[in-house]
Amino acid sequence: MVQDAPFNLRASELGNRLISQANRVLEAIPEHTQGPIQLARVLRIDKAGMSRLLRAAACRDPFAALQQIPGPEPLRGFAHAARAYGVSDHAVIPFLDAVAEFEAMIVEEAGDRSGFDAVISAFLPEARDVFELKRKQAVFRAISQLKGVVAQTNLMSALIHPSADGKSLDILWISAYLGLQRLRPNVPVRFSTRRVGTPHGNNAPLPARRPLTIDGREVDGMDGLILADYCTTPTPQLEVQHAGDVMHYLLAGDSFGPRSLCDLTFAERNASEVPRYIANSAGKRRFVYTDVPIPVEQLF
Repeated sequence: MVQDAPFNLRASELGNRLISQANRVLEAIPEHTQGPIQLARVLRIDKAGMSRLLRAAACRDPFAALQQIPGPEPLRGFAHAARAYGVSDHAVIPFLDAVAEFEAMIVEEAGDRSGFDAVISAFLPEARDVFELKRKQAVFRAISQLKGVVAQTNLMSALIHPSADGKSLDILWISAYLGLQRLRPNVPVRFSTRRVGTPHGNNAPLPARRPLTIDGREVDGMDGLILADYCTTPTPQLEVQHAGDVMHYLLAGDSFGPRSLCDLTFAERNASEVPRYIANSAGKRRFVYTDVPIPVEQLF
């Protein structure tokens, strides 16, 4: 293989060689047509790696083969098992040479197999989709474990209505967390609400923020805040903390793992939350936004 050739050409050539040499070894083993489980039993090797090798050997696209094929060590294990079974060195040695070249390409081009799969995905759209999905799933799991909390679904709804003074807007936020679970002990599960200090670029002074329940009572505890009809039983409890214009709601209790699984829905109403009108010259648009305080699988 010409080392100064473009990567895609070298990778394509190597993928074709691995397919060709792997099939040459497999064809010398009668059981290769009986599926990965039987072949792994005969060779006394791992069936998962055997399954990947058979899928790679059946690929017509060399990049797909490079994405499917096991790593160099499992491939060498297969080659040695095939030799022990009785496959001649005329088939095994060229295959081992291709495996050594595969290992060198991984190290030189990407450093490790995970990085190499990322490179290969650029030449294989279907592999790129799988690669991106797996990495997103890995990031989600890692952040969930680091934060120690996760939810299946987060639904956020903002109901906006003109205030009584005609100059402002009232906003009612309804927040729902379905499948909420604390993953580790002693982890605070916190939800916060706030108002931008100068909404939409308007520097006019705003009244102090005084969050209310749906029925108009000032929020200073759980009473009226949690919508029990939309929560699991027993109803989850929240501890309320004021910090200027920011409200912090902490999930009460210390349970974790499956025992902590619950659905939580609460609502916060804010009168005169933001100005109703802004000057055309401000070049701004009205908006509401929400943070994502904990990792969630779905956000609505």
